[in-house]
Amino acid sequence: MAQSVFAVHLGGGLYLDSTGSLLQGAPDKLPVYEAPFKIPVDPKKAKGAIEEVQKALSDINKNPDVLKKFAEFGFDTAILDVLSSIAKIASVIAPVLAVAAIAVDILKLFGMFKDGPSPLETLVKQRFDELESNVESIKALIQSKDLRTQRVAIENFTADIRTHFTQLNNVNPTDAQLENDRNRLLTLEDQKEDAVGTLLDQATWLANFDRDEHTRVWPWLQKVLRTYPPGATTPVPVVFPADGSLQFDHRLMVPLATWAAESYIAAIRGIVPEFRSTGEFNGNLRLFANKVDDLVSSMRTYALARTYYRKEDFAFPVTLDTYEVVATGSFPHLKMMVSARCSRWPVGAMDLRYHGDRFFGEFLDGHFRAEFFGYPHPTRCGGMNFRWTPPAVLEPAPFNQWQIANPEECAAAANAQADQDYADLLSVSGYTELVRIATLLRNQATEPDRSETVSVSKPALYRDPQPQQDVVITSDPIFMTGTISSAARREPQKCVVKALAGTQPIKRARPTTYRIVLRTLRAFHGKRWHESTYSQYHEPRYESDPSDPKFLRMAIFQSDAALDQHVLASGASPRTSVVEREATATLKAHTFDWWIPVKAPFSLAVPFDDTMTQLRAFGWTQPNQTANNQPGSMQTLEHHQPILAPSATWVGSFSDLVPELYWQSGQERWEGQHRDPREQNVSIKYKLRWQGDRLSVNIENDPDDRNYVVFLVLEEQLGLSGAWLHTAIPLPVNGQLTYVPQKFFDDEAGAIAKAASTISEFSRLYAESRTPGPIDPVVGWIRPGDLMNPDSIDRFVVAAREHAPAMLTQVTGEQSTITHEG
Repeated sequence: MAQSVFAVHLGGGLYLDSTGSLLQGAPDKLPVYEAPFKIPVDPKKAKGAIEEVQKALSDINKNPDVLKKFAEFGFDTAILDVLSSIAKIASVIAPVLAVAAIAVDILKLFGMFKDGPSPLETLVKQRFDELESNVESIKALIQSKDLRTQRVAIENFTADIRTHFTQLNNVNPTDAQLENDRNRLLTLEDQKEDAVGTLLDQATWLANFDRDEHTRVWPWLQKVLRTYPPGATTPVPVVFPADGSLQFDHRLMVPLATWAAESYIAAIRGIVPEFRSTGEFNGNLRLFANKVDDLVSSMRTYALARTYYRKEDFAFPVTLDTYEVVATGSFPHLKMMVSARCSRWPVGAMDLRYHGDRFFGEFLDGHFRAEFFGYPHPTRCGGMNFRWTPPAVLEPAPFNQWQIANPEECAAAANAQADQDYADLLSVSGYTELVRIATLLRNQATEPDRSETVSVSKPALYRDPQPQQDVVITSDPIFMTGTISSAARREPQKCVVKALAGTQPIKRARPTTYRIVLRTLRAFHGKRWHESTYSQYHEPRYESDPSDPKFLRMAIFQSDAALDQHVLASGASPRTSVVEREATATLKAHTFDWWIPVKAPFSLAVPFDDTMTQLRAFGWTQPNQTANNQPGSMQTLEHHQPILAPSATWVGSFSDLVPELYWQSGQERWEGQHRDPREQNVSIKYKLRWQGDRLSVNIENDPDDRNYVVFLVLEEQLGLSGAWLHTAIPLPVNGQLTYVPQKFFDDEAGAIAKAASTISEFSRLYAESRTPGPIDPVVGWIRPGDLMNPDSIDRFVVAAREHAPAMLTQVTGEQSTITHEG
């Protein structure tokens, strides 16, 4: 499934993401672009229509209802297949694919490694030939604008990229050859960009208007037909064009322009796969995005129309003859209503280029014959209902006629229906795909928020438990109790972490330069541990581009959370030699202790292995294995399974009691607490090996060091902004586990509950003696959850001692200290 990497706001809270999915509400953590022109109908009506079609474009063979809708609007399977192919390609081009064969994969999608044209090229050519053969104005347009030449130029452009990559896969070029290839392909792009620009230019799609192709519907609906030009607050009347005048025609534009835009993106990715990072082609991408906007604007202004009625279209002096009304009900409760044969108010939406005489002719002829001979016939054709009946309340009018008493209601009903029909027309016309292509071009013109060249995998973590030591652990002082101490057992760990990353492939003319760093971050404030994510230090964000608000630009947030760092290496992916580094780095780090609860039947008094042996004798076994299967004495990350699981007689699980007993992966697989945070120097032995585009970094801890997280970071500089983009891999080092009796945690929780109870009593007395408000320094800030938070309790004590010491003495007793054995 393609990854969603951006969204465009269509209007009214509807968002279309890069995969073609329609969302209600802005998506989290995605750059959001504003469509230059918002959908001009009720979002609720638009959502269903657009969503249905977008799903169908993802899998056209599984939605007969959408096939039927396309057929009803006169759009045959050919245009549907083209839109489906364009939609799928757009969803795959958009993500940053950090793999060696990034461009190869994109070009394969076009079928460019096969003999002959790609499937999409074939569909576009079929549509091209069909319109050229059947529509005289399109034929003239193709000849006058030389569109066949432009189309073939783009086909040849992508074919040349295919040839280049076919050759590149089979040779090992020198730096000079790579540079020559780059210059040749850039020259080719410079030559072919005009063909792309021509197919995206609004002026290209001005064709001669033939009135003879539009005689049966449009001229008779001029009074009520409207379009939605961008910026218009109400729909604008459509003027029936003069014969032979140049008018915008999108019938060939939709497939050809969208294909041209996607072909260009795929081709430049073949030339410079990291073009978003380098900033190359930025000018063309921005230019082409604005051109597609113009095409979308023209569709809205000149092609996609709907009916629009006012109350005056229904109010007196508009009257109905007796043959236009029928009586319903029975005497004496007869009621008059508009007849289903009344043709006064056609309602709906129509495409002013597709829906001409060829589209409506057969339907209208059949409808006329049906009414003449008195047999039933559909009243809808495409998005138009030619016998729409208003919810009219009729009353007598002069000369034995009838007038409508509720014209406002009738106009509103007609426009509500037209809104729905217009939404359906938008969904099948290719409008939303053009909007998505314009946004895709904008996205490709923006620097990426993640590396286009670095790929990472989950690091492998291993730990080897060392001999345990008996220790005493102590809680922080707790209000009304003091400190709580307990015997515990501490187990140092030898840890090894292996990280693998892919860097830029070596078959690049202009190599990306990296800085490879080990970095630690701040992870606690005061006495409390706050797990750090790298984004708290370095986070790429998108913001509106002041030079053009329709575009976004990169803005990297960087805080002061970095604690220390050590540079391992710098440079580009080595093409011939191997880069190797091996040393020990001393870094300042925020460390902590893992306090892990030991629950019955385990205890510190009996070695864990002895208790486990006894449990196994009573039927404990590994999950998904037989009872006779023994856990291995050493388990790697790949082979690790939870050590034990209880028999059917036990309601818990072994991991709930004691988490880890044998050598296994260093990944956290226990339930414990981060305690006793400290800032300390840690010793990290590392070994780096970088060969070609494969980087491996192994680190090993000092067992005397505690737990911490160090980040392996690959930094690269972006071409346009000059900002440094970071790819960070967290490497958790779990170098110390401390096993603590469950009773310690129970006593601690009880002490906190006691403190909370005392604070509640204080608050009651405090409220009786005065009227505290929300800004009261002692209790005004307290919320129910604060009473179980040690930091909040400490804050209360400080405030109460300052502002109400006598009352605090009244409700408190003597503090004490609890000590117990494990």
